Amino acid sequence: MISSTMKAMNNRELDDLCLSLTPHLDSRLDRIYFDERVLQLRWSSSQRVSVWLTFSMRPGQPFVFVSQERIALVKPLKKPLALFLRTHFSNARLIHCSRRHEWGRVIVIEMALDDEDLAQVGLIEISLVPGAVNVKVQMGDKVVHAFKPRPIKKVEASTTLESNFEARPAEFFQEAWQKQQSPTKERVPKDRKIDLEKKQKALLKMQEKIDLQKQDLWLKMGHFLKEQKDLEGLPNEYRDFVDFEKSVIWNMENCFQQAKKNQGKVKGTLNRIEELKKEIVILESGNELIQSQRAKSLLQQSEAKGRTVDLGNMRLFVGRSGQENLKILRKAKAWYLWLHIRDYPGAFGIIERSKGGEDMSLKMLQEAARAVIQQSLPKSAQGVFDVLYTECRYVRPIKGAKAGQVTYSHERVITVKV
Repeated sequence: MISSTMKAMNNRELDDLCLSLTPHLDSRLDRIYFDERVLQLRWSSSQRVSVWLTFSMRPGQPFVFVSQERIALVKPLKKPLALFLRTHFSNARLIHCSRRHEWGRVIVIEMALDDEDLAQVGLIEISLVPGAVNVKVQMGDKVVHAFKPRPIKKVEASTTLESNFEARPAEFFQEAWQKQQSPTKERVPKDRKIDLEKKQKALLKMQEKIDLQKQDLWLKMGHFLKEQKDLEGLPNEYRDFVDFEKSVIWNMENCFQQAKKNQGKVKGTLNRIEELKKEIVILESGNELIQSQRAKSLLQQSEAKGRTVDLGNMRLFVGRSGQENLKILRKAKAWYLWLHIRDYPGAFGIIERSKGGEDMSLKMLQEAARAVIQQSLPKSAQGVFDVLYTECRYVRPIKGAKAGQVTYSHERVITVKV
């Protein structure tokens, strides 16, 4: 897991990042993404070897890392910095990357615009200096910044000893990025006592509501009209339930229809009351085990014969057919995660987790994605695949379509190698 108070990148980590780009010199810039708080660049060589650079400019926690595989991309916006990069740097060659020692946490990427005129060099300057996080792009006399530039103080020579600090691997920052891209915000732990009191109050309200629903005046009114067969002599408590411009038969049928709807609401409320009682027992006992571990698994609830994968404190359920996919999805809670291999028909994966949406490491997501791929494709399948994931609340079956066909939104992409 990545701490919410992650230490800033040190000089050695930035030096290592510059060195990691050395094997990719002469590669050409072919992808540019910018959305005000994230810059993503990709360079590709003639041998189709690519490298991604991601700069997360989150206030207080800026970091930059290099990855070989494609990761979740930001949605590009038409901002001056992005337009300038696309106009002047598309297909430019990577010729050098270094850290500006006199400025501390600043790296400069040099790009040549063509093979013949090496004097025509553009610069991409990335600053991770606290209070002055920015991206500066320069081509000749033209300069564009991501944000309003702030002055940066020169670093004393003695402070460069920070380069001796232990360096965290690029995977550490890639995992931090994956956490930032999670569709669910990090939950702030609640005080157990406050949480317990809230659930107890909610339980009382629901029990009062169920008492009112059980009275079911709609049903009583329907039977009254069935016996009386006219609208005369109605008790005052029933008059609000009647449309006097309609016939007795219409009013009677309407009362029975409303009573049927009310029965469905009663059933839903009773189910929620049982869930609340279980949550209260867990809070009162001090046991913080995930509630799903005590309840029936998603496969048992949906009566599906899929596959279960243990992900530590969470579980992944994978369907084996379109019908099973749909059954599992319908029983899944809104905050569970849905996974599906992109551009291929195949299995749904549902990650069962608590409502708080606890953090998932990159390793756990990759393990879940591989399980979905293995269930979807032949055993002999190999290569790099994109797997979509989003919360189940954003996945909807398509009415009238083949079982298992859905629409989805708010999706993210994780790329894994099989």
